[in-house]
Amino acid sequence: MGKKKRTNSQTPERPIEPPIMRRKWILALILGVTFLTFANTLGHGFAYDDKTFILQNQLIQSSSLGEAVSKLPIVLTKELWFYRVMQDKDPNKDTGPTTPYYRPAFSIFQMICWLLFQAQPFGWHLMNILVHMLAVYFVFLIVEYISKDLKLSAIASLVFAIHPLRTESVAWICGISDPFLAAFLLPSFYLYLRYRDEGKPRLLLCSLGLFLIAAFTKEPAVALPVFIGAYELFILNQDKPVRERLKPAVKYSLCFLFVSILYFLARYYALGFAVNNANFKSYSTIGILMTIPIVIWKYVLLMIWPVNLSLFHATPLIKSPLDVEFIVPFLALIGLAFALWRLRGNALARFAIMWFGINLLPVLN
Repeated sequence: MGKKKRTNSQTPERPIEPPIMRRKWILALILGVTFLTFANTLGHGFAYDDKTFILQNQLIQSSSLGEAVSKLPIVLTKELWFYRVMQDKDPNKDTGPTTPYYRPAFSIFQMICWLLFQAQPFGWHLMNILVHMLAVYFVFLIVEYISKDLKLSAIASLVFAIHPLRTESVAWICGISDPFLAAFLLPSFYLYLRYRDEGKPRLLLCSLGLFLIAAFTKEPAVALPVFIGAYELFILNQDKPVRERLKPAVKYSLCFLFVSILYFLARYYALGFAVNNANFKSYSTIGILMTIPIVIWKYVLLMIWPVNLSLFHATPLIKSPLDVEFIVPFLALIGLAFALWRLRGNALARFAIMWFGINLLPVLN
């Protein structure tokens, strides 16, 4: 008797991988690639102002948790670089802040890092990578939540994770202020997205709490209330009339704006001014406005062609409207605006454009 042929019913079928498991593997892969991309920084030391802000900063250096806690009143009520005032001259005789930076949450983070790692750069670099990975994780969640597309979420978060521009923040220990800001601002917005769908008040409260920490981490966080309003008007519930979208846009923007006011009040108490001060502003408003087009193009081009990376990207002030460095970028921006206008029907494109543009506003001065 000949051998029986195996029928299709006898062929063992390969189990289909559940979507949730595939998602977890993709996310794990993205985070793993992120870590490996920056793992070479673990062997680096302190550089640039790491050597002063960390190694010479008596405000963040403590030998015990109790000592660190005793320094919190100064950290919460003084500028970021106040330790220089304490070291260089009598703080009681100082007439004002030496910098316009009020970032107490960032200083507290540095205090914790000192308690954990002291003057060992390995731990500081590791913390930079881990904080960046946390930001990458929430980029994935936000894009996935909005797009409902796992592939797009994976590509977008991976590009964000390993883009060469990230090295400016992740490889430089004191550059952690940007990833640290993202680690609070992104989950704040993510919880807001969930709140608008689920309607659970605790989600909104957590979102506002994270936003408050983000504001106390770095100044650009204050753009979120503007973005919340734009999101409500131009992304959410597009089937409804503008008047119906305007009400929640104003309502929720005011919620986040109220948190911003708390930040500005604390900033005013610490610095003596809420936004800026003549001691730190030496440029004319017209000069700033004429320089903005070329600054925007520098950001755009660095995303497309990330070369000549640096801790700081200096841009000379444009002094005349007849300057070619004003005319060309300005006309190019008009052309770019017309090109992007054609994408107005795509909600994802609107979201991406608004996220880039609105979050750029606080740093254009």
